[in-house]
Amino acid sequence: MAAIELFTTSLFNDAALQAYYRMEGNSNDAKNSNNGTDTSMSYSSTNAKFGQAADFNGSSSLISIPLSLTIATNVTLHCWVYIPNASCSGSFIKIGGSNGYLIGVGNAGSVDSAGNGLCVLYEGIRGINAVSSMGTGLHMVDLVINGSGFPTVYLDGSSVYNDSLGAPTAPTVSANLGYDNSTNHRFFNSGNLDDVALFSRALTASEINSLYTGVFPTSGASFLINFI
Repeated sequence: MAAIELFTTSLFNDAALQAYYRMEGNSNDAKNSNNGTDTSMSYSSTNAKFGQAADFNGSSSLISIPLSLTIATNVTLHCWVYIPNASCSGSFIKIGGSNGYLIGVGNAGSVDSAGNGLCVLYEGIRGINAVSSMGTGLHMVDLVINGSGFPTVYLDGSSVYNDSLGAPTAPTVSANLGYDNSTNHRFFNSGNLDDVALFSRALTASEINSLYTGVFPTSGASFLINFI
């Protein structure tokens, strides 16, 4: 598929885009001022989807995101990930503490358990095994939560999980990439993250599919392309 970098789409100008990390040599926020703080991080074009990607070593690498994000009960977590092997585990994105949202890789609904399944923690306690095996290599992953309590998980532009788990509670906002700050830690085990975006609204299925296919609508609404 001819996937498209979010930076070059109309979503870059969406008011709900709270933070956007292109990973071009750093964890600076390309949209607002929520620059990340790196710990044991490196960046390279190896295993990147667009340009460069963040490289995580699985034991100490993480990107801390500041507390100025406006993330409540409507949220989209978007990223491209590289899964190096079938025993990979760990967190891609974690928003909030005990009332938070996490998306990562693991097995049987646990991002602590090695295995390349796509896993979600909803409000920090409800483990969801969205896909038993997402496969190695590069994948686009999205977690969408609306205020009515319907988390939807997308893998490579298609919905792979949708259910009602009760209305969410707005998390106490803190965030990490490649690491979960709970007692289980959940470092992302030697994988890569690219094109990470955090929205304070639920993206539509069409918008997510368009990011994966690279085809955005150009009629019926204003459309602005940002050239690099």
